[in-house]
Amino acid sequence: MQKEVRKVMFTFVLGLILVGYASAQTGGGRTEAFFRIFESGTYYMKAKIVAGGVEVNSDIYARGGMFAATTTTLGMTTRMVQRDNRTYTIMDTLRMIMVMPATGAIEAGRVETDRMRYSNSGTASFNGRNLPYDEYSNPEGVRVQYFIDGNRLACIRSIVIEA
Repeated sequence: MQKEVRKVMFTFVLGLILVGYASAQTGGGRTEAFFRIFESGTYYMKAKIVAGGVEVNSDIYARGGMFAATTTTLGMTTRMVQRDNRTYTIMDTLRMIMVMPATGAIEAGRVETDRMRYSNSGTASFNGRNLPYDEYSNPEGVRVQYFIDGNRLACIRSIVIEA
């Protein structure tokens, strides 16, 4: 069970890092308005992250420097709250609460993304539909595609090549 909890937490933190790329350098045109929403620090996002064969479903909230998320994976629900320079992780199934200093990716649900740059646009399949996207990348090879459906952000697909 400990190994599963660590895997869930790693997958969730990886998801937060990838969500953080939303404040990347703009240049793609269609996505610039969505970047401003993320950069404002106040937003709600429903997310599904698949990493290493593990699916993580999350509801993510950010407002005024505070961050909260409810995450479900492997049949376990975890709630995470970041405020007052602390991160509170609540796992009801395990009857566990962890409190730690807010650092890195968890702090405000964002990471430094000044090295993300617009790379191209295109159309690709997402949930069975072909949608236009703008793609950004960083020097480490992480690619992030922002899919647009009409006037709304439909999906953020992150492509991470593990060594």
